[in-house]
Amino acid sequence: GGSSRRVDQYDDEGIRRPDEVRNERMLGGRGNFDAEGDSALSRADAAGVTWLFPPPRHLSYPNSFQEARTMAKDEKKWLLINIQNHLEFSSQMMNRDTFVDDTVITLLRTSFVFWQRGHTSMDAQAYMRTHSLQESGLPHVAVIDSRTGAKIVTMKGFVSPGDLAMALLEFLEDNNFDNPKAPKQRNIDSSKDFERQVAIAEGRYNYLDDGMDVEEDIDMSGFKEEAKDSNSAGEGEGKAVYSGEESKDVIAPSSSGGVDLGREEVESRSAVDYGTVPEEPEGSDSNSVKVSVKFPWGKQVNRRFHKSDVVRSVYAFASMICSASDKDEDKGFDLFTAYPSMSLLNSLAISVQDAGIAGSQVIMRYNV
Repeated sequence: GGSSRRVDQYDDEGIRRPDEVRNERMLGGRGNFDAEGDSALSRADAAGVTWLFPPPRHLSYPNSFQEARTMAKDEKKWLLINIQNHLEFSSQMMNRDTFVDDTVITLLRTSFVFWQRGHTSMDAQAYMRTHSLQESGLPHVAVIDSRTGAKIVTMKGFVSPGDLAMALLEFLEDNNFDNPKAPKQRNIDSSKDFERQVAIAEGRYNYLDDGMDVEEDIDMSGFKEEAKDSNSAGEGEGKAVYSGEESKDVIAPSSSGGVDLGREEVESRSAVDYGTVPEEPEGSDSNSVKVSVKFPWGKQVNRRFHKSDVVRSVYAFASMICSASDKDEDKGFDLFTAYPSMSLLNSLAISVQDAGIAGSQVIMRYNV
């Protein structure tokens, strides 16, 4: 059969002419190609911006602030904002440490829509103008009520994974999305925590002198001698020793590696001896891990342990801080994982690595 080709599609030598360029829109679905292109342009960093530790693009909502708020509202979630400055190492640290933390990621994916931008992007510039945010206030983290657009929680400066997880958990405990009552506003300045993290990295950090006057708030007299005597006594491996009024009861670990104790048995004792605190390994030790302990009076202390150190060592460390800070440790206390909240009391003889608290935060609570 004959060809039905159009003659004007070919030139004099029979070569097909190039197709006409056309711009078309896709109807329905996520919108159109033009809108997606605009979104990519508005969230992009300015030319020449480089990141030592790249932002977690896979966690951040890609479209505009308003679209992020709408999505959060539709899904009955809160909106979490993070505006960063690539020139501030505190921002780089949040990408390196905070937004790779398993607890933080779980909280973001279950209860929040996360919207992160570099401060040079058009999206960030618009947000900063709306909320009168200056570059000196970066990095900036905020919880936005997606129902009203109100800024509820504001955090300035580097926010460690433990601090962010704690702040978000406390926020979720205090606020219900279905409750029309407006959440209470709160401002947190985390700049001191950034200084602490730098001091830890440089080996200058003293966890007993963190924000406290040593002469007034910490009585270390006799503390080292007491620790030496306890060391020489040498408690048996795998045993947790609980001090009663006149005698010591030794509780052997269960077959699972934990310690089987009834809650009433722990609360009935006025004082608990968890043994001695092991020597802190160097930060360069590949066999070391960091555990952060959050205390009831607001203090947070980071401390390194060997991966093989048992959870009882963390309890001993918490007890030591209570004693050195002149806090009432005689109440008895327990340590809990941050999220989900679980007591570590039955894991005393398990290593910090196997207990899943390596690189995480544990929360101390007094027994009531």
